[in-house]
Amino acid sequence: MSIPHFQIVHFHFSVPMMEISFLEVQSAGTLYDMELARQQFKKAYKQHIEVQLEKLQTVLSKEGQLMVFFSKSFLDLLNEIDSDAMEQIRQLVQQERIILVGSCAYSSFSYLCHPLLFQEEVKLHQQSLNNYFNKQATYFINTACLYDNQLAELLQAFHYKTVIATANSWHLAGRQASQLFISAGEEALQLILANGDGTAQQTISLVNGYGSAYGEETFQVLDGAELHELYYKSSEEKHVYAVSLPISSPEWQYNIPQYMANPLQKALVQEGRRLMESKGPQLNEADQISMMCLLQPDHLLKMHQSSQSESYQYFINSMNILTAIGLRNA
Repeated sequence: MSIPHFQIVHFHFSVPMMEISFLEVQSAGTLYDMELARQQFKKAYKQHIEVQLEKLQTVLSKEGQLMVFFSKSFLDLLNEIDSDAMEQIRQLVQQERIILVGSCAYSSFSYLCHPLLFQEEVKLHQQSLNNYFNKQATYFINTACLYDNQLAELLQAFHYKTVIATANSWHLAGRQASQLFISAGEEALQLILANGDGTAQQTISLVNGYGSAYGEETFQVLDGAELHELYYKSSEEKHVYAVSLPISSPEWQYNIPQYMANPLQKALVQEGRRLMESKGPQLNEADQISMMCLLQPDHLLKMHQSSQSESYQYFINSMNILTAIGLRNA
């Protein structure tokens, strides 16, 4: 009997930020650039995205299911650029051939910035899935599969049943990753661990469809019985998986320090956290989205992988955006 191989395929498109000077912070309008995103998406669609969506449809042309995460930005842009492709995805979702996976709307690291910003981003993603598919996801995976004990607590309000978490040998404490786990805390959620050990009864891989930092892998479907078994297996015996500090997936291309350890990155995240502490509850949706887009992995990497002068310019522009948000919510 073959070992079931489960995949979560990720589709995301990063939204660029407006470039504003310090002299413009008091008069700045929308701080993320959807017009530029449209232009970039059209080009990427012709070169890469359309082919990836065709592969998705081809692998689902016969019987089978596939677990897929679509970011809000990806869905919004796809709906504008190719409504026919969007309709085909919608039909696959309605037929339960695509099993929707919930996450952060802009696939950002808001979880590492502030709980309120993270919860607002999860809410936006739920609303997006409801708007496009009239469905809610029951599975949740954080950006880069980030997981610690706090995640389950923050997700309680959203009625997710299962969280995909990163398997870590130290936290497993000798147990098999294939066992069913539950989160620490009073209201536990079911956990399914990706990146399991060699003795696992199933394998779960995190795969790039487009725009994520996961590895490339051929899409593979599973049958409904396998997915049903994944959810209900080991229901008699559940083990608590306790993780005190955030861990991320080894299948993600870069480790978390590359997004957070640079002094410029640290300063940006700290300023974002300070802004959320002081102004968070009063921010409108546009300003919340601006902060989420600032924390997209691609944006944070620009302060790490670019030249020193370019990194500093990205940082200054990002701080100007945070200043603009703070001023109009004074």
